[in-house]
Amino acid sequence: MLSLDGPLNVHQANIKIGQIRMRTLGYVLLILSMALVQIACDSSGSESAEGADMQNSVDSGNPTDVELDMQIDMEPDPAPDLDVSQNSVSLVGLAGMPSAPETLTLSNVGDAPLTIESLTVQPQREAQYFEITGLGETPRILEPGTSLELEIVYLAPDAATHEATLTMSSDDPNAMSYPVQLIGRVAQNCINARPSSVDVGSVDAGIRSGQFEFTIINCGDTVRTISTIVLDGDEDFSWSSRSGTELAGTVLERGDSLSLTIQYTNNRLIPNEVATGRLFISFREMDSESLSIPLRARGGSGQRCLIRAEPGNLDFEIVRISRQRALDVVVTNHGTGPCDLRDVAVEQTAGEEANAFTISQSIELGMMPPMTSRTLSLTYAPTIPNPVGERGVLTVAYFDEFANMNRSEEVLLRGSGARAMVGSIPDVVDFDETTSGTCASRQGRIGAENVGFVPICAYSYALSGEDCAQFELLETPDFGDCLSLERGESAAFLVQFEPTATGRQNCEINVTTDAQNTDVVTLRITGTGTETDARVDEYEVGRLNPERDARWSLRLAAVPATVQVFVDDELYAQDRPLQPCEENCVAYEADENRIVFEPDHHPPRGATIRIEYDAQCFDRIEN
Repeated sequence: MLSLDGPLNVHQANIKIGQIRMRTLGYVLLILSMALVQIACDSSGSESAEGADMQNSVDSGNPTDVELDMQIDMEPDPAPDLDVSQNSVSLVGLAGMPSAPETLTLSNVGDAPLTIESLTVQPQREAQYFEITGLGETPRILEPGTSLELEIVYLAPDAATHEATLTMSSDDPNAMSYPVQLIGRVAQNCINARPSSVDVGSVDAGIRSGQFEFTIINCGDTVRTISTIVLDGDEDFSWSSRSGTELAGTVLERGDSLSLTIQYTNNRLIPNEVATGRLFISFREMDSESLSIPLRARGGSGQRCLIRAEPGNLDFEIVRISRQRALDVVVTNHGTGPCDLRDVAVEQTAGEEANAFTISQSIELGMMPPMTSRTLSLTYAPTIPNPVGERGVLTVAYFDEFANMNRSEEVLLRGSGARAMVGSIPDVVDFDETTSGTCASRQGRIGAENVGFVPICAYSYALSGEDCAQFELLETPDFGDCLSLERGESAAFLVQFEPTATGRQNCEINVTTDAQNTDVVTLRITGTGTETDARVDEYEVGRLNPERDARWSLRLAAVPATVQVFVDDELYAQDRPLQPCEENCVAYEADENRIVFEPDHHPPRGATIRIEYDAQCFDRIEN
């Protein structure tokens, strides 16, 4: 026979009723009707009171005044789950002028209230350059399915780049400390075309030239929106977009590029006669200038030389500091006559000089027959972290004997160097109080997480500390020769505290990696062994919303029948379905593991709430 004391909760347990011993059918209908009314009331609970200090709640059961024979299949305990819209926030301002605010959304995607304890920005010398609003008073409670928006502003005190880490501390058991990288810098205005002019070379009479590609690059920080693209000059020039779509209204964000192609049809040029034109590209933004790309074509006499280097954009992406990445460029003579290769060179146009692009394998210079190819290799080897990245241009210079002119083909280069970083997420797992010798704590997860931008390897782990025998590792990573971790991935451990002694117990899990900020990251786990199951939580009453319920969560999962609530040492009566309370009333919601004061029974501001209860005892792992 199982006796439950409190409101029924059909959301947390599926109850199969075996035999219900009642004396009369009328009594059965009465009890069931009252239970359904209580369920409907509990399901429509309002939001937490402002200023209430709430923590992780754990299901503990559903009391009722009726004794039932039941079989209970328990679902997983409800828990909060913090979801953050982005792990890195980049803000751009003008020197001496703040940036536009960037929104960071914090959501509770779990099934229990989430308590956000605090926001911190480190290091302190960088924190002064970032303003964060939107959290309000702490602790801040987010009900399941709700979210809040933080606004982050960079004050842009100077032309330097400033970086900091915003850390959110909450009672999410899987992310008690959630870091977000903040990067602030000064805006740059830049838009150009590569190459800056297009020469289609020699085009025989009645022939259409090949497609000569050039790229519009937004190399600055401000958005550019294409307004018009207009051709001026010789009408036999034509242009098209790579995508084949209408380009008016196309938005180029920072770093975006757009490829266009130019062709010329020789309807009238005699050999060596020159045709010129110009392509104008205007933008809608008031502070932007139009791009003007000169165009040129010459009447051909049969043979021609045409060099193309592919790909036209070479992106090395993010490379770990002190390592390198090599990529190939294929140089092809698409003409019908030979080309005289004169030089191959790399010029760095932006970024750290120490993070250079180099030619690791060049190509043979001299005469290149038509329809042949040669392959060269370029290497990017960053030595200094640079979140903005490097830019460069590979130039293949050649002489076109048919046009009697020096020409060149360009490839745009880009890359970024970053340090390999590892950290403990969360910083520490504290299992709080657990009864020594008989009980185990709730389970907690902690991991060595890749907090950088490049992959790292985790190799092994070791425990250190005299109290490590008090903790059980329920799950450990499979390291093998190298457990590869991409950004945001972790080598995670599932841990349970099973004390055999009283007092504070500490242990460290040391994970070895090849990260560059530290080769060993320490994961700290701690807990307190106690002699009894008795627990006491205390809160000071702040300002309450007089129209809403005031709620406080219990620190640990409680045995419902043992919960007692005192306000300034006065015991409050618990409001029960069959025992309504008239004065100094409080309710304990077992499914949410919290106490609730209705507006008419709010404790006075400044009062001390003391909650006494016996903590639930979780099963220990049998050795």
